Amino acid sequence: LAYMVAPEARGRNLARLSLQALGDWAIAELGLGRLQVQIDPDNAASHSVAQRAGYLREGVLRSSFVLHGEPKDCVIYSRLPSDPAPPRAPLRPGRPPAPRRATGPASGAR
Repeated sequence: LAYMVAPEARGRNLARLSLQALGDWAIAELGLGRLQVQIDPDNAASHSVAQRAGYLREGVLRSSFVLHGEPKDCVIYSRLPSDPAPPRAPLRPGRPPAPRRATGPASGAR
């Protein structure tokens, strides 16, 4: 499983709620016995999402893939049907969009 949230939508529990709902569905409807996410060790926000969505940290896979010619580690989190359900969280209200800056020549300029 993977998740990515646009910067303007962050802080609303979208990733957590989506990961929980997808996990619930995959276990209940597909009968999967294990769900797994792999996270960059330096991505603190993704670690928090996985933990709050009920995934348990299992460990680090050292040099598990290559990115731009460099070996990279990843942290493994998993969720099993027997794991306790995480507490439900509300969807937080969105932030108003930031005003857009005009680009190009000013309106009416010729």
